[in-house]
Amino acid sequence: MKNLLRNGLLTLLIAFAGALSYGQGFVLTALNTPNNQLAECDTVVDINIAAMSAPLTNADFNMALYGSSFQSSQFTTTVNWGDGNTTTHVGGTSSSGVAIPFTPPIEHYFANNGTYTIYIVVTNPQNNSWAADTLYYTKTTCNTYLFSNVIVDCDNDGNTDSTIINGIPIILSEPGGMWYSGTLNNGSINYSNILEGTYTISVSQAWLNQNGYVVESITPSMIDVSPNMSTFTSQIVLNCDSIPNAGNLCLYGMAFCDADSNGVFNAGETPIVNAPVQIMNGGQTMTVYTNSGGYYSVSYSGTVGSPTVISINPNWLAQNGYSMNSNPFTVLAADCNSQPVANIPINCGGGNSNPYQCVSVIVFCDANGNGVLNAGETPLQNAPVTLWGQQNQSVIIYTDSNGFAMYCGNNFSSQAVIAQLSQAWLTQHGYTISNPVLTLLASGGPTPNPGYFAVNCGGGQSLCADLWTTVTPWIGYYQNTTAYIKLNYGNYGPGAPGPYTLTLTFPAGVTVNTSSLNPGYTINGNTITWTLNSASTSFSTYDLITFNVPFGIPNGTVHQFTSTITPTGNASDCCTNNNNGCLVQIVGNSYDPNDKNVDHAEQIAPSVQDELTYTIRFQNTGTAPAQNIYILDTLSTNLDWSTFELIEVSHAMHVDDLGNGVMRFNFPQIWLPDSTANEQESHGHLVYRLKENVANTEGTEIFNTAYIFFDWNDPIITNTTYNINASLGLNEETSVQSSVYPNPFQQEVTIRAKSMIRAVSVLDLSGKQLFTQTTDSNELKLDLSAYSSGIYLLNIQTQSGFETHRIVKK
Repeated sequence: MKNLLRNGLLTLLIAFAGALSYGQGFVLTALNTPNNQLAECDTVVDINIAAMSAPLTNADFNMALYGSSFQSSQFTTTVNWGDGNTTTHVGGTSSSGVAIPFTPPIEHYFANNGTYTIYIVVTNPQNNSWAADTLYYTKTTCNTYLFSNVIVDCDNDGNTDSTIINGIPIILSEPGGMWYSGTLNNGSINYSNILEGTYTISVSQAWLNQNGYVVESITPSMIDVSPNMSTFTSQIVLNCDSIPNAGNLCLYGMAFCDADSNGVFNAGETPIVNAPVQIMNGGQTMTVYTNSGGYYSVSYSGTVGSPTVISINPNWLAQNGYSMNSNPFTVLAADCNSQPVANIPINCGGGNSNPYQCVSVIVFCDANGNGVLNAGETPLQNAPVTLWGQQNQSVIIYTDSNGFAMYCGNNFSSQAVIAQLSQAWLTQHGYTISNPVLTLLASGGPTPNPGYFAVNCGGGQSLCADLWTTVTPWIGYYQNTTAYIKLNYGNYGPGAPGPYTLTLTFPAGVTVNTSSLNPGYTINGNTITWTLNSASTSFSTYDLITFNVPFGIPNGTVHQFTSTITPTGNASDCCTNNNNGCLVQIVGNSYDPNDKNVDHAEQIAPSVQDELTYTIRFQNTGTAPAQNIYILDTLSTNLDWSTFELIEVSHAMHVDDLGNGVMRFNFPQIWLPDSTANEQESHGHLVYRLKENVANTEGTEIFNTAYIFFDWNDPIITNTTYNINASLGLNEETSVQSSVYPNPFQQEVTIRAKSMIRAVSVLDLSGKQLFTQTTDSNELKLDLSAYSSGIYLLNIQTQSGFETHRIVKK
């Protein structure tokens, strides 16, 4: 009989008992139904069977069981549902035409769409007679209609101010993670190909934010989609948000358990509820939480095409036993009309996350050219080595004074890691190498076998030194106060510098406190010079120097401190690109130990390809040491990312290139003391530089913001540095007619101008005017506390002309 069933020969409702002798009871001869084919969107199929005639019920299939000698009988029914499942049901009846009550009921749940061949056999065990039939069921998706005239009640007084019947994105989501989005058109939405189930109705949060609304109520807020119920009406009432977020950018996505580690949400994978999703763009940070379907959405202000950083709080991941192969990651910002999607695949324990692996390298001067590190050969410090994995992830590591660098982490999915010594670094130092690329084998342990980069440093000639210097701020910079300036300098080797000079030039009008200077200095005008000597092939140090800033200097005045370092003996300098340091201080800047600084004034010449040097400072102001620190830094698209060069760093660090110009500076196991235990050692910093794009023209703006993470706390957002390519007059200071501070701000900004201010206006990045005011004053305070965090344009009209400043609301 099984062969007969599987070959599909029982296409008619025919059964026979054969030439058997039945002892007693209802002898079964046939099983049939008025219609053995059905297609609908129902996930559950149920079957009713009655004796001698089909029952009149709402079941998907109503079947009649025929035979002779009808009397009270018991039956056993076996159903092969066509999806790999077979069930058995027992029931009996003494009445014809009435559905036989089977235990359990004859019904089955189909998880996936498709056509299923169902084989059903009914047996009377009293006489061993049987009858069979074949059914065909096609599970399809549903078409669902939602009707809604959205009511706007701005003041929440219960009266309708207006109605909206077009353009609102309304989302249907169900607990299993399925969701459908449609846009209201003439008061209705047709959701096609929707699965049967219970759905929650919601309005797109991004649309609400963008248009300044909040949801007061949705009635009903849930619907049950089924074959018999596909049309619904829901009333949505909106209130007006008192402080609308005029965001022009949107982002949507789902956080889910990526069981097969392919980065795609597949059937059977589970959405993650209440996951904290952090979005960072252009000096602003937002945290949103995934809903019951695992979805998040956010709108924000910014520039289309700018990099947006997305991350899940690592502390939350650890608490839940989760991990991610790429956290954080970046996408390019897109406007709301393009419906940008960024899903977040998470390893919840069942998938294959990237393994924790370690690789290491040694970079050295190969004096005898044999490719082997021999006794007496010199290690090379601060050599940048880029590590590449199979999925194009990259990490930059820097060698220490022993020429050694190591990376441990889960950035790479394969044991094979490509290591490449920077060609730009080799060229800068006059070095060559026969093989700048190595294949490393990663190890699960902390002591991997290193790969060796054997560098030709000039044969038998004396090794050159690599002197470097930077100037970094220490605390705030005000008039009528003592200012602290940190002068950093050292030698990366491989040779010793011998005698060398170090200079620091400070602004006119500022006086140095000579008691803070190390011995051996001379002062000529505004320049301090030290004549020094060192036999060390590697050293790093700093001097903390104090200056008196006099009273009466206007806030916003630019002061510049510069340093130089030069060998004066027989030693040559391998790389002169790092022999100059520069610090720009703005009088009136508030003190923040976590900040970002650029070495150029706001306006730079459009005819010159400027090289900008950035300093990021951080301080642990907590109550315990910071174990791990990392900094996310978004490089402007108007900078040439390929020219990135690390100048100096206070602690051991490696750099993850997250793509789209986002760099992650990692300080693992830094154990930075807190300021109460050791104020001087609680500080850290890094200095890097890169060139602007050659194609930058008049009006091109360059702005950068960093996010500093202490352990797994929320980030500290630095100020946003700002430069603009603008033609300067003979006197640069006269070209800047106004200053705005503080920037970034939290509540209000102060505008100070050299000539009378006539009018000011505030615009968002789309050009929409949000505020305007006329005045007759050289100084004006604006209360902007009601505005959302983000970037705004401030237009200032003075007697002397018109200027635009970019301001950032924290």
